[in-house]
Amino acid sequence: QFFSKVEYNSFGKVRDYAFLQIRNIIKILREKSLPMNNLPSKILIQQALYQVGDIKFDETGKMEMSWKEDIGFSEEGDYQTIFLNELKEIQKRIYDSPREIETFQFLSIIGTYLSTYYWTYKNKSMTEKFNNFLRELSLTASHWADGINKQIENLLSDKEAVLLRYNQAKYCAYSLFPFSGINELTISDAVQMVSQMAHVAYGRVFASISGTTSDLLLLEVECQKVMWFHHQQLLDLIQRDSNILNKAVSSIIKQEINCSKWEPSNVLAGCFHSNVYSSNQRVSNPVYSINILCGDILVDGCGFQRLPNSILNHATYKRVFGDIYFEVCGDISNGLKTTTPINGFIYEFHIKNEILQIFEIPRNNSIKLELLPFETVDEWGKNLPFRVQHMFSHWQYCNDNKENIVLVRPINFIHKEIHFILYLLNSEKNIEKWACYEVPELWKGDNFRALIQKKDEMDVLVSPNQENADILKVIEILSKFEDKRYFHLKIRKNSNLIFHLPRFKLEFELQQQQQ
Repeated sequence: QFFSKVEYNSFGKVRDYAFLQIRNIIKILREKSLPMNNLPSKILIQQALYQVGDIKFDETGKMEMSWKEDIGFSEEGDYQTIFLNELKEIQKRIYDSPREIETFQFLSIIGTYLSTYYWTYKNKSMTEKFNNFLRELSLTASHWADGINKQIENLLSDKEAVLLRYNQAKYCAYSLFPFSGINELTISDAVQMVSQMAHVAYGRVFASISGTTSDLLLLEVECQKVMWFHHQQLLDLIQRDSNILNKAVSSIIKQEINCSKWEPSNVLAGCFHSNVYSSNQRVSNPVYSINILCGDILVDGCGFQRLPNSILNHATYKRVFGDIYFEVCGDISNGLKTTTPINGFIYEFHIKNEILQIFEIPRNNSIKLELLPFETVDEWGKNLPFRVQHMFSHWQYCNDNKENIVLVRPINFIHKEIHFILYLLNSEKNIEKWACYEVPELWKGDNFRALIQKKDEMDVLVSPNQENADILKVIEILSKFEDKRYFHLKIRKNSNLIFHLPRFKLEFELQQQQQ
């Protein structure tokens, strides 16, 4: 039911004399001849490690396993060193191979048992060696999770990102299992444990979208058992060094925070909350809360989630963001904010009375832009060229000086090149008149503030003068090649009029002599 013929033979050969059993285990690990994804395999390995034999108890009730001492199992020697070195070699082999998850489980069971065994018999030297092996094993699974995180940063497809987030949470869960065999934690251990537990909880939120939570929930329960087993040590270490929580929260929000003191909750054990002080005074200071036992993190009392359907299905969102997947925090009434920077930018989403507001803020918080709904362009941008109205997205600069500036960029939010800069000149009879500056090709990737300083060097788009016969004649001729709506008329710095056909990348200059 559980094994192929080869696997069944391997299963039957494991139980043997004490030394041979250890040799058989190493052989299974090397040849991967026994699957670890079923309960019989796990029980068999645990039985082989335990080496069932005569068991007796002393006067204090402590279990005596003298038969293990007879074979030198509890003392440090060449046999134990060889076994440990074999385990280390296998750990190094699987370091860059996430598919070796079954081998990882074997190593975790073996290392946990032996570390606990030597600690029980007060063999400090061997206990420390196996503890270090378990720490390296935990870092192996963390390494797998970090690799997935890099893929997620470069992938914005909804379904694929959800699946990757699920796998990442699974690897983070496995990275916690080796700590069940470490009895004395260090500060580095605490950072690793709290951070990985936070990633497990974070991944669980988004894995639920794909309906793959059942096995992840089981892993999460096992992780919580490990956290509870060490909870008193973790609390003591956090009291000594609050940077443990700083690093755990920073690993989730992808933004460094630095708080000197975290206040423990008076209601729930293992919960802490804090005001966050940033070196950049422009950045707001939200209140972060974390439960080290289950990994949940709150930002200003709100948990992590995905964007609701009311935003995902909104016409403005779909036009600019398509089916992009965002992980956000907050609530729909006060606004949702992306938890991690997307190509260096944070996005905020507010929806009220079916009106969607989207803001874009760089990581350094230098400027804030608001996406203008494309449905309203016909109203405020009536005098703009057709292409500027309908073939770009429009981002209004939000500042305290009440300067009405709009940046015209490609529709897809990934592309940040600025093609045009709009300045509001005046508003007459509810019709807004804009000065439209065309950004030269070489400058389109420049910083927004730098472009503002160079706007006088740019061409200005204008509407055709219907009273100028020469201009109308040129338009009539060019209209045989291109629709009038796609013309751009612009005035160069030397006051010459330019007829620009963007699709053909052609320009015709009308000089002062009307030639």
